[in-house]
Amino acid sequence: MIRHYRDAISSFFALFLVTELAVCSLIIFFSKHYLPNSNVGWVANIYFSLFSVVIYLSAFKNLSRSAGNAFIRIVMGGSGIKIGGAILVLLLVHLLLQPLEKPEIILFLLIYVVFTIFETYTLTKLNNH
Repeated sequence: MIRHYRDAISSFFALFLVTELAVCSLIIFFSKHYLPNSNVGWVANIYFSLFSVVIYLSAFKNLSRSAGNAFIRIVMGGSGIKIGGAILVLLLVHLLLQPLEKPEIILFLLIYVVFTIFETYTLTKLNNH
C-alpha cells in the first residue's frame, strides 16, 4: 500500500517536471518574440506551480483517508480558487509591476490552460487509484 502511494507521488512529480519544462519553454519563446521585458509568465508559472502542488497533496491526503466527498470538494473548490487567484494575480501584476499588454494576457491564459490540463490529468489518475 505504501508503495502505491509512493508511486502516485513520484508519477505526479515526473509529470510536474514535464509540465514545468513545457511552460518554461513557452515563457522563453514569448520572451524572445513578443515580451522582452515581461515578468507575467514567470509570476504565472510560480502561482500555478505552487497551486498545483498544494491541490494535489490536499487531494492525496483526503483520498487516502477515504473521507467521502472531500476529494470532490477539494477538486471543485480548488478550481474556483484557482480562477479567482489567477484574476487576482493578473490584477496585482498590472498594478504593481507593469501595465499588461495583449501578448502577456495570452501567455497567462496559455499557462493557465497547460496547468489545468496537468491538474485534471493527475487528479483523475489519482482518483482512479
